[in-house]
Parts: sequence; structure tokens; C-alpha cells
Amino acid sequence: MGADKGKLYRPTDKEPFMNDRQRDYSGKSSGLEGRHSQGGQETLQHSRMKTRITLISRRASSETDRAIELRARTASAS
Repeated sequence: MGADKGKLYRPTDKEPFMNDRQRDYSGKSSGLEGRHSQGGQETLQHSRMKTRITLISRRASSETDRAIELRARTASAS
């Protein structure tokens, strides 16, 4: 088992079901799934945050545009 450490493991039909090597391989795969799932959640959270920031920025920009327009109208009416 020590000589195979660096090689990619592929299960074969000749091996008993879920021997030590297969359990080790399965454990590594499960760990990757967890990391991918966590990464996906972080991506969704980041995307939601960017959407909120974008909406806040658009609203602030619109309110600033309205304020400038009202000032211009008030100044021209005087």
C-alpha cells in the first residue's frame, strides 16, 4: 500500500467491496464534495451581496439625480 501513495487509484472488480483503499478513496471524494458545496454557498452569498450593493447604488444615484433636477428647476424658476 505504501508504494501506491502517489498514484491515482481506480477501483477494480478484483478487489473486495469497500476495502481499506476504497474507504480512503471515498473519504477523499466526500471531502471534496463538502468543499465544493461550501464554495457554491459562498458564491451565492457573494452574488446576493453584490446585487444588494448594486441596488443601493442605483437608488442613491437616482435620488441624487432627482435632487439635482429639483435644484435646477428651483434655480431657473427664481
